Amino acid sequence: MSQTVGIHCSVTNPEVNHFPWREAIQSYLDFADEVVVVDGCSDDGTAEELAAWAEREDKLNVISLDWPKGEFEYSEFPKHLNAGYAALSTDWKMKVDIDYIFHESFHEQFRKNLEYCPKDRLACSYGKIHVMNKNHCYFKLNVPFCVKANTGIAYGKEPGQVSGDWAYPIMWDGRSYDQGVPVGKRINSGDVFILGVSMWNYNYFFRTS
Repeated sequence: MSQTVGIHCSVTNPEVNHFPWREAIQSYLDFADEVVVVDGCSDDGTAEELAAWAEREDKLNVISLDWPKGEFEYSEFPKHLNAGYAALSTDWKMKVDIDYIFHESFHEQFRKNLEYCPKDRLACSYGKIHVMNKNHCYFKLNVPFCVKANTGIAYGKEPGQVSGDWAYPIMWDGRSYDQGVPVGKRINSGDVFILGVSMWNYNYFFRTS
């Protein structure tokens, strides 16, 4: 039996910010076995649309989670990501951004390559082709993660890290920062299997409606 793959992401007012969130979520639904969207109490109509979408789509689960310290407070990001991560029941759990688009050619190759992942690897990594505009793009090598379930991995910070993006996957050791952010060890490259496939990151300029 093939391994199940779930996707989780966080959104807040993507309509106001012109992100291709509908296209992104649809591409996740076309690919994954489960999709969890953590909505940061959007007030641009997104929350209502997501709720209605989830009523129609069995694979979609929407969670509402406030940003008590402000939308762009770094300490809040891991909480939203970990909420989505915990809500998935799949064998593998992919953290994505709301402007990632999975082309249909990605589907079969990703799942096929996933079957080659050694049992002792905790995570897989795949590439990201970042499209800046219609004429330019660049390739971010093996940045996104797909994490194996029940491995003790969380999204947070490394010991001693006091600034920056506190939302990287870590091996959580049970500690938390004074703002509630999980603290743990960096994941070693030897724990990660490189899948050799890439997805598209379209940023906010790509919308079909």
